[in-house]
Amino acid sequence: MSQYLADVLAIHVGRPDLVVELGCQGELPLGEAPLVPSGAAVASHGPLLQTRPHADVWAAVHKLQRETGVRSVRQYVADVLALHVGRPDLVIDLGRKRELPLGEELPLAM
Repeated sequence: MSQYLADVLAIHVGRPDLVVELGCQGELPLGEAPLVPSGAAVASHGPLLQTRPHADVWAAVHKLQRETGVRSVRQYVADVLALHVGRPDLVIDLGRKRELPLGEELPLAM
């Protein structure tokens, strides 16, 4: 799973030259629940996934996260992966409009 995530991020930042396995083997089937070994740490929001993408990919991911205003790299990566598997309904920050429409701001307390 770690290399799959690293490969998705490499493609996302426009570095297909750094993809190691994606496309070489069968891709992960969409819609199937990932296997979580017994005793594995599972966060309240789902399994903990770790990956070690190429340093250039990781630098580009950090840059994109800051440029898009997503609150954390962890959330940026989660949103990218949600889009990758065709689940835009699971995206939390990426591509969300940060400004409230005129007239919908909260009034200041006096």
